[in-house]
Amino acid sequence: SDSSFFFAPLNNYNDIGQSFANSNYVVIRTFYKFDTSSIPDGATISQVNLKNVIWNDGSNTDFKVQIVKYNWASSEPFTDSVKRETAYDNCLSGTAEDSILIDTNGKLINTPYTSGNLDITRVSKTGNTYYCLRSSRDYSSDIPTGEENLQFKPPVLVVTYT
Repeated sequence: SDSSFFFAPLNNYNDIGQSFANSNYVVIRTFYKFDTSSIPDGATISQVNLKNVIWNDGSNTDFKVQIVKYNWASSEPFTDSVKRETAYDNCLSGTAEDSILIDTNGKLINTPYTSGNLDITRVSKTGNTYYCLRSSRDYSSDIPTGEENLQFKPPVLVVTYT
């Protein structure tokens, strides 16, 4: 089946990637919601970056972690399986930012990594700013031969404004 089957709220880490083991093909996409309502309405946003730390690298294949411009607010709560499925599907078909979060080739555990500059027009000054993450190999339909996943610590959205 190519559908979502569960969700896990953000705890001490979150996963991204895919795996194939024991005849099971698993794809993991991650969804982030940042409260950006404290940015003043009259502020001019000049830069946005996503910052994260790899907690565990369980991958035997390199891939890029893509940041997807997708406002999944209408899919909350994920406890509703239909809404969760909509978000899961739209993360795959959504438009990726021009900058990625990380290319896993040669990256180190417990080291902070910051994305390139993200689209500043996506930051909401009146509520939450939403993103999802997907593996570049998930997006290109490359079926894994083993583990291709990372575990991240909770992220930080860095917004620079005046």
